[in-house]
Amino acid sequence: MTKNWHRYSILSVLFVLLLLEVGPRLLGLVSFPIYELDPDYKYVVKPNQRGAFLNYNDWVINGARMPIATEFTSSEHPNALLIGNSIVFDGNPYKQPEKLTPLLQHALGDKLRIWPIAAGGWTQENEIAYLKKYPAPLNNADYIVWEYMSGGLSGPTPWAGEYTWPTQKPVIASWYVFWRYLYPQLLSMMSVHARPDTQAVELPVNGPADRSNAKVFQEFLEGVKRHSDHKIRGFIWLYPSRSELMTAHAGMEWLPERATIEDIARESGLRITDLSKTAEWTENLYRPDGVHPTPEGNHVLAKFLAQEISRDMPLN
Repeated sequence: MTKNWHRYSILSVLFVLLLLEVGPRLLGLVSFPIYELDPDYKYVVKPNQRGAFLNYNDWVINGARMPIATEFTSSEHPNALLIGNSIVFDGNPYKQPEKLTPLLQHALGDKLRIWPIAAGGWTQENEIAYLKKYPAPLNNADYIVWEYMSGGLSGPTPWAGEYTWPTQKPVIASWYVFWRYLYPQLLSMMSVHARPDTQAVELPVNGPADRSNAKVFQEFLEGVKRHSDHKIRGFIWLYPSRSELMTAHAGMEWLPERATIEDIARESGLRITDLSKTAEWTENLYRPDGVHPTPEGNHVLAKFLAQEISRDMPLN
């Protein structure tokens, strides 16, 4: 009897362990993009991936590390390069058709191809370093649509660890799910801060604009303009957080480095457009984090960008 009890106990423990391991995988909790690291641009998503987080929010990365299913080709013209961070890349909370690039492509139709270059948390420094190493999309671009958030010239965002931008699939799914999702929630309920390496926050670094970074940004854009075989047009679009939008609606300046960005745009032949000045963009279009747009917000943002692109590139 005692031997049977021990046998059943061991089997029960093994069954629970198996359930804890298989369960998260069956539920799609570990279906997310994998990243690679680099000393210059810090991190970027690996090419040729696809999946569905929670078996519902599908995602796809093409062979050029772009968050779309269409494979990059240099033969499609006209085209526009959409550069940014998680506002452009989107992530696990969205289905693929709810993301910015597919919505913008739908708004523009098949007369202009959109190629996105983005990763969550990137600043201008990350983006420039990546484009220097992989210049093909930029060299092929007819138009540039470059996102800017406050602090974008403060410095590059470093890789934040496996729980933010994982470089491999977790060996033990239950361990990953606990530290990535459950542990921070438990500590939040107890008003205790989670370990920094378990706080999966895809926000860029923030701070005042660094003069040397501003110079690098301007020289990079001027170099693109100088070395392209045709005149590249485009704009830098300013994206505010919810609190910054509230500041703008109160009649105050929400972007401390606005003059710097305007100078850079003017010298490089681009123009500036500010999302906060658009009546359709409201405070209820943000997710609870106060930064990322809701799916409805992505629809409004795609319409806004499509209208701005059409100002320079008539697509009728």
